[in-house]
Amino acid sequence: MILNGGSPAILVAVALVAGLLWQLSKIGRRPKDFPPGPPTLPLLGNLHQIPDHKRYLQFEKWAREYGPVFSLMLGTKTMIVLNSDQAIKDLVDKRGAIYSSRPDAYIAQDILSGGLRVLFMVSLTMHASTLDGRDM
Repeated sequence: MILNGGSPAILVAVALVAGLLWQLSKIGRRPKDFPPGPPTLPLLGNLHQIPDHKRYLQFEKWAREYGPVFSLMLGTKTMIVLNSDQAIKDLVDKRGAIYSSRPDAYIAQDILSGGLRVLFMVSLTMHASTLDGRDM
């Protein structure tokens, strides 16, 4: 029996592998407090469900199923999709300062959009510091 005669190094190695597998299984899963969205696969998230052409048709289908605000998991990144003018207005006009200066979304901006970038807002504090020539 391995547990009775096994060395501590083997037990530590098994524990490390189990911990690593558990952490890897969490990649691609939607956090509980995010908007709903299509089911995901570990590591991939929803990348396998996004078509190469006419992606907007798939996004429209998901919007009918999950509502005007839904989330996609793109590997380790989360993408929130706003699919109605009212959802965009509510989030950008009313809470725009919260969402400005997000980290660069390489997959969403470059790969999924085919190089057609979405306009992202600049943080008010960053903008103000560049206007008057001083750092904030």
